[in-house]
Amino acid sequence: MKKSKTEELNELFEEWIENQKDKRKKLHKFFAKDGIICEEEYGKSGTRILFILKEPNIMKDLIDENYDDDQRIFYNDFFNNKFYDEINIEDGNRELKAIRNDTLIKREILEVKENEKEKNYYYPFDNIPVKQKEKIARMAEYIINRKITDNYDDLKNALKQVAFMNLNKSGGYADSDKNYFLSYCEKFSSNICKEIEIIDPQIIVLIGAKSYKNGDKYLLNKKINSLFNEKKVIEVVHTAARGKALNIHEDEKEILKRKFNTKYNDNLDEMYNNIVQTDKSKLHMKYDRGVFKFFLKFVAAYEKNEKN
Repeated sequence: MKKSKTEELNELFEEWIENQKDKRKKLHKFFAKDGIICEEEYGKSGTRILFILKEPNIMKDLIDENYDDDQRIFYNDFFNNKFYDEINIEDGNRELKAIRNDTLIKREILEVKENEKEKNYYYPFDNIPVKQKEKIARMAEYIINRKITDNYDDLKNALKQVAFMNLNKSGGYADSDKNYFLSYCEKFSSNICKEIEIIDPQIIVLIGAKSYKNGDKYLLNKKINSLFNEKKVIEVVHTAARGKALNIHEDEKEILKRKFNTKYNDNLDEMYNNIVQTDKSKLHMKYDRGVFKFFLKFVAAYEKNEKN
């Protein structure tokens, strides 16, 4: 029987972990598994998308522990409305405390409906790790369905159809070590390429690629660069970008104007309402300015890529 892509990825990760142990000198001990979130939905999607991130931000208590983290679990927990807050480290094992469950969410939905004047939106993306999932979901929804929405279920369904991976599986801290990152990509270029080949995306979204580029050239291993050149690649700022990194430039404003038939407005509330046209009679998510501005930069990057 032919192996599933998930089985192929799991086999690759086991080899990769052993390979990382063999090259342990000056490497973190942590390993983050990733890949296809939901293989059934990914296989059915009309557009196979792979989101490539630089590296996971790992707690210092974990990064030098022999700990393997399957981050696909967190995405699937997200679909089931499980969110996490407290992390306890004991003997190298991580214990996560779920701070939300179906009962709590249903109660909040009722409160929203009963008092819409004070709280018009239901907003499940209220802890930082989940913000990244929302941004990836919004990008996926736009690519797959050419749609902008603030409906939570629509975004969850879009997120189920994609794959994600970190180039540096051993992780880093909030401030990335560029030399370490590039060295890791060099050492494990064959593994990185094999993962991309197994996932076999039609579109690659490179998140935060500017940090490992020099002009138009990537500073990665030649094998990885060559593989990128064979695919349709869209670059976008990092999902954790703040401040000036999210400024909308003049060329982006022109693209957004053509796309949405509305001039870019620094009053993001007004622009959001013009584009999304929220129907408050239905259950929708709270509007977040940072997420929306990130999304506008992505739309500009995507449309520019399409034009070229």
